[in-house]
Amino acid sequence: MGLFGSSKIDSDELQQCLAYWEAQNKVTAFQTKEADLYNNAMVKYGNSISQNPSAASEACKAADRLSQAATEVLRRHNEIKNIPAAALAVHSAWRATFFANEAWTYATAAAIEAMSRGMSPNTAYVQQLVKEYQKAWRRAQDEDKKFIKRLRVNEEDIRRITRATMPDVADDWQPQPSDGRVAEILDQVKKDLAKDNESRIVLLKDKEWSQIDGDTCRVTDFTPLGSVVDSKGKVRAMDMTTPYASITIENRKLGKNITGYITHKIDFRHLWAAFRERALREDEEVIIFWTTKNYKRFIVGSPMMPKLLVWVCPKGAFEIITDNTYKPELAGKARADAKRPIIEWKPDVME
Repeated sequence: MGLFGSSKIDSDELQQCLAYWEAQNKVTAFQTKEADLYNNAMVKYGNSISQNPSAASEACKAADRLSQAATEVLRRHNEIKNIPAAALAVHSAWRATFFANEAWTYATAAAIEAMSRGMSPNTAYVQQLVKEYQKAWRRAQDEDKKFIKRLRVNEEDIRRITRATMPDVADDWQPQPSDGRVAEILDQVKKDLAKDNESRIVLLKDKEWSQIDGDTCRVTDFTPLGSVVDSKGKVRAMDMTTPYASITIENRKLGKNITGYITHKIDFRHLWAAFRERALREDEEVIIFWTTKNYKRFIVGSPMMPKLLVWVCPKGAFEIITDNTYKPELAGKARADAKRPIIEWKPDVME
């Protein structure tokens, strides 16, 4: 049975998990409180947006607050530190949910603003984002249940954490003034739509990855999907079917915000080393090369083989490698050093 099966949690890890659960629940409690404020406003003003300027103004303010709250939810979630191994799957699921939540709230704010101006909102796009959010939320709920079941917490722990994570009346968070944010919201939604279209590119199987065989890719996000590397350096998979991780990459050929899935444990192990064990610095970035063309002599590539070369490079290496006109003042050794890997990982089967 894998890490998230029947393996036991010792007392120290249990306390870490309970602390994590409390921190996570505080974030979701804040999100719920803000969603309730929005829903109450929509019940009061939602049906009069097109006819009543005062109602339209109040609805716009409520939607604007909700979108800002969604960004605040992500910020608070990102501040949760020291995530125990047993909580990685549920943490990843909630992170995906909060990203999806932010996308639909911004789109909703733009749609309500459009309605207030007598324009036709892009309801199909909003509905699509709502469905994606609901799907992510259901998955997070499922992971939450698995997490709590595995902890085997008693009723007193549940009551204590429930009390501690009730919406905090002392929470003084307030949104930025809405004046001047309409254009910003509309621009953001346009960017989100472009990003959404780009992110439709998903690389899972070799035939999909082969589009960029040997190309330089910058990794902007690394999200384990329940898998971890334990203290002995061994990869512990969530199950036999789920990819080890997802990554977001940028590539000159395919664009930005491409989702790639990591299905070989050696590739996952090397990405884990780059992002988790080494602690990537602000002046560094991760570059990868997916390839089937770099195996040692007499080794035949197959879908079962690892395929990633992983580099940690100085920030900006991606531009220097892929664009000869970038920073022309850098030349000779200085330019070579600016794109040379600081550290690299490659499978033993590769040259």
